[in-house]
Amino acid sequence: MYRLEKQTLREILQKSTVEYGNRPSLGLVGGTPYTYRRVGTLAAGLQAFLASRAGIGKGRRVALLGENSPEWGIVYFAAAAMGAVVVPILTDFTTDQILNILAHAECDVVFVSRKLKEKLSRRVDIPVFDMEEVPRLADQGGSPGELVPAEVDEGDLAAIIYTSGTTGNSKGVMLSHR
Repeated sequence: MYRLEKQTLREILQKSTVEYGNRPSLGLVGGTPYTYRRVGTLAAGLQAFLASRAGIGKGRRVALLGENSPEWGIVYFAAAAMGAVVVPILTDFTTDQILNILAHAECDVVFVSRKLKEKLSRRVDIPVFDMEEVPRLADQGGSPGELVPAEVDEGDLAAIIYTSGTTGNSKGVMLSHR
């Protein structure tokens, strides 16, 4: 068991990549899982891609609309570990609800699975990336395997989780790294 110097998702990603490198980390039932080392490498490459190609950095908003998948987890860790704010969106939300969340959270990019892409059928004014393309996008980032330098503190905003909004529009719950 390792000891965290800071209670942040960045620290967890860095330490687990080193401590558990060859062990299975994220995968689908019956599939070949990504190792912790591969998750760390993909996260670093995706960070480089997001920083250089989409201007994502600390405090910027990265939305996730997709079913559970290893790539969903990689985007989540990559974004949070660079100080960006992750905005996961429930898959059963309607197009109107999704567009409202993207606007309300002031999202800068959205990652969406192919299966749910139709929910973004109306024009979205931010970059949209295919969740299934995460490994290819990470390779385009050109990272040597090191996370993009970022100062992430325990009290920094890590995620905004939107409720199902039974009495109107969804409400965002802000969660820190701690």
